Amino acid sequence: MSQSVQNRPQGMTPSGYSEVFTKLFIGGAAATAGLVPALPLLNVKNALQQAPKQMGQVVKGPNLKEMARVFAHFAKNPVRLFAGIGPMTVSAFPTNAVAYFVDAAAKKYLSGEEARELSKAEKVACAAFGGGVSGLVAGPAELLFVRMGNNKLGSVATATEVFATYGAKGFFRGVFPTIFREKGFAVAYLGFGSDYPVLATFIGALVTQPADTWKTRVQGDFSLRVTLLEFVKSQPMKGFFPRLGAYGAFMATAPQVKKYLEETFK
Repeated sequence: MSQSVQNRPQGMTPSGYSEVFTKLFIGGAAATAGLVPALPLLNVKNALQQAPKQMGQVVKGPNLKEMARVFAHFAKNPVRLFAGIGPMTVSAFPTNAVAYFVDAAAKKYLSGEEARELSKAEKVACAAFGGGVSGLVAGPAELLFVRMGNNKLGSVATATEVFATYGAKGFFRGVFPTIFREKGFAVAYLGFGSDYPVLATFIGALVTQPADTWKTRVQGDFSLRVTLLEFVKSQPMKGFFPRLGAYGAFMATAPQVKKYLEETFK
């Protein structure tokens, strides 16, 4: 066999494919495990962000009466706390698998196949890149999640309603704030979640809250058109504490599952 044939690139080896699928599985499984205990608080958060109805107009932030109405609503029908569990759990696996894989691939590339240790700034940049890519996957599922909490329909009926009214582009309503939210979330989760879970929970929820509020409002009410100044005046931190609790539930679960799976598949 000639030297040129011997040196010809052979493509990805079986071990390479195995590594890809392992990273995708770890990222998806860990995030799915973390989502389930967080879901009820996320539904409370969505309701507060859109109160008093579906955000047909910019309103003032939540007061005690508003919060009481939201909790009374869920107390009457606790099952509504798990509205949207279908699309959210189905999407959690691919969304976070993509984030974890892109983050790992970027780190491997920048480090020269792990030939050097990356700086903190480089690790943060890789996590943000992975989160941004995953936001494209998360957007449509987040839209179904928000609208299912509003219309009390199933996932298929909600998807049919969105497509019939707005077409395929309707599923990407709010995708840009979703991307920005996922960037911050990935930095907190992938960058610091395993080592500093409490700090990552608080900082991650705080930094990404405005983008999450904007996302929820425009997905819940397609007619909403708000300038940046109007948005700031409408208190973009609405629903922060339920979301902080949801982050806590996620961070108490997902990083530990991720660490366990990484050790298992070494």
